[in-house]
Amino acid sequence: MKTKLILFLAIFGFTAIGFAAEKKPDIICEVTLVEMSRAYFNEWKKATDDAKMAAEIENRDPQGICFASTISGEKIIVLLKKWREEKQGCQVWTFPPFKTISGEACKIEATREAKYPTEYDKGPPLKPTAWDIKPVGIRCEILPTLGADDETVDITLEWQDVTFRGFIKYEEGAEQPIFSTRKVKTNVSTWDGQTVALAYWLPAPSDTVKIDEIKDSDSEQQRIRIVLITSRLAK
Repeated sequence: MKTKLILFLAIFGFTAIGFAAEKKPDIICEVTLVEMSRAYFNEWKKATDDAKMAAEIENRDPQGICFASTISGEKIIVLLKKWREEKQGCQVWTFPPFKTISGEACKIEATREAKYPTEYDKGPPLKPTAWDIKPVGIRCEILPTLGADDETVDITLEWQDVTFRGFIKYEEGAEQPIFSTRKVKTNVSTWDGQTVALAYWLPAPSDTVKIDEIKDSDSEQQRIRIVLITSRLAK
């Protein structure tokens, strides 16, 4: 650990020497969420040249989350700018960056409450008698820790994405909402300014009793979400 040597005044003929730790730099984290169609994902593969991530996404169980290795942030800046301007087939959300100290977590939440009935009065017509609330959307917790070399950042990431898929009908026309959850907790080490990415398929919307996951890998209706996390040391 870097230290700064401080020489104190001599007292009673003795010289006291103390060590004061140099202040660790703050860490700035930026989170961007991109939702895209398969056509845009093909463009992403070409722009980032990230064969490993592309292969993992293609072979991943639709209900799973793919965590990719670090990528260069510069490679995607121009691409995201282009996609923001097009506004078709791709959506880009950038959360406000946050500054924290090493070892202190930050939480990001972008959710809405979905209220739905869980019990009904059986008499005609059906009347809801009990309700429940489900947070739908994004919840994220990032814990950055400065590495022993004072140059790398170790990130502990918890990510949860809850989406509404539709309703299932049962018991004389009563409806029950169907939610799908993508959740992951992982750790990765990055250099100052590097970007890490995780990706997952979004479930296909459905309003039928049978809820099928994505099966046709060539379908242009599939949607992919890629989460980009960039950590920088505050100068």
